[in-house]
Amino acid sequence: MSSREQADDPVEQAAFDLVPRFLGVTVVPYDHSGRQAAVDALLHYSDGRIAAMEVTSAAAEGQRQLYALLTKRYETLPNPGTWTWSATVGSPRDLPELAERCERIILTCEARGVRNPRYAYDLYFAGDPDIAWLIGSTVDLHGSPELPKWDDEKKRERPLFVTQGGRGGTVDETLSGFATAMEAVIAQDHVQKRIAKLAASKHVEKHLFIVVDDSAVPFEVFYALTTRDVLPPTGPALPGSVTHLWLLVPFSPWLFLVTDDGLTRHNRSTPE
Repeated sequence: MSSREQADDPVEQAAFDLVPRFLGVTVVPYDHSGRQAAVDALLHYSDGRIAAMEVTSAAAEGQRQLYALLTKRYETLPNPGTWTWSATVGSPRDLPELAERCERIILTCEARGVRNPRYAYDLYFAGDPDIAWLIGSTVDLHGSPELPKWDDEKKRERPLFVTQGGRGGTVDETLSGFATAMEAVIAQDHVQKRIAKLAASKHVEKHLFIVVDDSAVPFEVFYALTTRDVLPPTGPALPGSVTHLWLLVPFSPWLFLVTDDGLTRHNRSTPE
């Protein structure tokens, strides 16, 4: 039996790849074949011990819906102008309105030479309803008059591309906010349900593996995790009966493990 199993879910696949690599166990998917309230996987040690593992992910409220909508429906929108335009959006609630208003906004702004409608205060004060909506939304539109909509190399028009909005701020150089940020992740309702499943398991050793989206933690913590070689001073408290808490932030090279012995980290970017 291989220590690595294939999973349809990329979050589960990350756990199935990484936990055996750093713990030396064999992972066996368990939540299948109609098993009721079964944990996601069992971990088999070479000495015969067996541990239970639950796997989940965490993101800020609305982010999963935003990712899905951008992928399936709103990744590109019509561009009736002659410039190249792009948009970022921070909340899924703004996508339908953007789709309905973007063509009017583009034509209005190109006619007046406005590159960034969010700062078109003259139009706002003149009572333009589309600009007023834009300024109050999470949407940012940017036009590039120097880059024509027609792509001469590819012989096609460039649509209005829509992506997730970015974040910014200071950097938590010491990662002093790591524990608090991760405790907020653990407090999410769906994570608590995973903890409850582990509590019901007969196995003494219980692993919770969480893939933490960058939207789920403050920018200053996320940026430090991805750009600084710093071990946080403390980790979050182990929740409930969980004995091993694994925390993975995808853009960081580190996989964190919290046990009764404290916080450790593993560099998942090093060759096996």
